[in-house]
Amino acid sequence: MVPLSRQRVTLFRNGQLVRSARVSTGKKSTPTPAGKYIITDTQADWVSSLYKVSMPFFMRLSCKEIGLHAGMVPGYPASHCCIRIPKGDVQAFFKLLKIGDPVTIEP
Repeated sequence: MVPLSRQRVTLFRNGQLVRSARVSTGKKSTPTPAGKYIITDTQADWVSSLYKVSMPFFMRLSCKEIGLHAGMVPGYPASHCCIRIPKGDVQAFFKLLKIGDPVTIEP
């Protein structure tokens, strides 16, 4: 679950908290869209086809151009609509989340 207003990602399994981390979501001009998604692809070493930048530990959402990945997390929305997770946390999420897992992004 990613509540945009809190700039956090929280993973629950069977109602139990597994992991939580700070995130940086889309800035005002390129907001992260709220909704219900599933992870449709995972790539440990991904380069954005749109922005030509490295997006380590990329987890694509519902075959869209957005996902979760390693990146700078300045404490406020700053991305181009993706959900950035700090390098120190993203690997754990990458190991825990699998293709087909649901991801809910809330306002």
